[in-house]
Amino acid sequence: MSLTSAVPERSLRRMAMLLVAVLSLGVLMAVAPASDARAAELPSSITDGGYIISDREFFNGGAMTAAQAQSFLEARVPSCKATTGPNCLRGFKADLPAKAKDAYCDAIAAKKGARASEIIVAVGKACGISPKVILVMLQKEQGLVTSTKPTDWSYRASMGMNCPDTAPCSAASAGFINQVYLGARQQQVYAKNPTRYGYRAGQVNTVKWHPDSACGTSKVFIKNQATANLYIYTPYRPNIAALAAGYAQGDGCSSYGNRNFYNYYVQWFAPEVSPHDSGAAARVDACTVPVDADIAAGSGTATLTVASTARRAPVATCATGAQNVAKGATFTVTGTYGSWVRVVSGSNRLWLPKTSVKVTSGTPAAGACAVPAESSVEKATGTVVVTADSLNARKAPSTSCETDRRSLTKGQMFERTAIYGVWWRLRVGGADYWAHSDYLNVQSVAVKAFARGPVHVRPAAAAGGAVVTLVTGAEVSVLQVQGSWSEV
Repeated sequence: MSLTSAVPERSLRRMAMLLVAVLSLGVLMAVAPASDARAAELPSSITDGGYIISDREFFNGGAMTAAQAQSFLEARVPSCKATTGPNCLRGFKADLPAKAKDAYCDAIAAKKGARASEIIVAVGKACGISPKVILVMLQKEQGLVTSTKPTDWSYRASMGMNCPDTAPCSAASAGFINQVYLGARQQQVYAKNPTRYGYRAGQVNTVKWHPDSACGTSKVFIKNQATANLYIYTPYRPNIAALAAGYAQGDGCSSYGNRNFYNYYVQWFAPEVSPHDSGAAARVDACTVPVDADIAAGSGTATLTVASTARRAPVATCATGAQNVAKGATFTVTGTYGSWVRVVSGSNRLWLPKTSVKVTSGTPAAGACAVPAESSVEKATGTVVVTADSLNARKAPSTSCETDRRSLTKGQMFERTAIYGVWWRLRVGGADYWAHSDYLNVQSVAVKAFARGPVHVRPAAAAGGAVVTLVTGAEVSVLQVQGSWSEV
């Protein structure tokens, strides 16, 4: 179910002087424009992989009543056809045991003969996870919501909780009630302990396309916690072939868990979000070409070992501009994407299945120096100073990129132009370079504030040792914020 790794919390830099001001109480009023309104609850596309569902939608434990959930289940399966084995979800009942309150979920009262809808809603409310999310996860893991003849296994592993792709399911987590409770509770474990896991909101994450490592990885800026949760639970990103397939299968490097979560959620609970009149919301045109940041760099000569078809995109159903290629034909390799190789034919870029070519005179590279698309980076300003004795500046936001690497020294100052996770883009010698933000400090930012009342300025984030008191209306520049303190 999940691939995780411990990630230490980023150390906070020492502040020079701070305002004793609780910003939420309005002691300081920022003159800079307010931040943009919150994002839509669901995006109209998941092509970039960074935003699948909003936190507010995901963590809304009161999104459905038991009656609403029951009506929903009955609408999905108007007539159950199960004659042997377990009942359909709409008719499923079980004894719900009492659950004690813990750090992640409130207490749940016991109930004899509880319906599946009652169990789902009770768990969602107690754990602060939308019952809609639970229903979608039951569907994308086992197809349980729409199944007219469910199996024992579909209930035993209904949420996919503790059921990794590379090992058997945990016996301790088996059974519908265990799966729903532990699966929902685990979402709060992720949210309340984000630094324990390898997929984190607000930074660039390396996400596999498929459990097979040969399919490669992509860099994804995960924009919120709910999306991070989905990647921790199902750590793969759908490729273009998976998206183009709608609900169907893509290619050998396609994964479907997060695609199906989005497709079912939009279809059932937010159809107005879909850009299509019908079908899967995540669907893209079969001839959609991946962005450059998702294509691993490659070189060499590709020789066709069997006759094949070269296509305009790495999708077998892309027919526009397709060319039949004879065995023995050769092309120059310029990149790879999952199970496809990008080649050059005249002025055209085409794609060939890896299974049909042999690459010689060079092998596909890992694309360590691939630069993220401008749409993937956050614009930034300000002058930064190097705080480490020596800091590597690279041509791409990756420690694996060694091409044209430069060494910066402590005290040097540079213009910052963008942010990509923990990496900052700097102008160094008139060119763009990337450096890790842990070893840089922003000298100033264009945010002005003024005091609404007398405010004590102190040398550290502590209540004692006032240096000076600002009078009402005094103007300062806020450099950074740490909790209820602001550095000025």
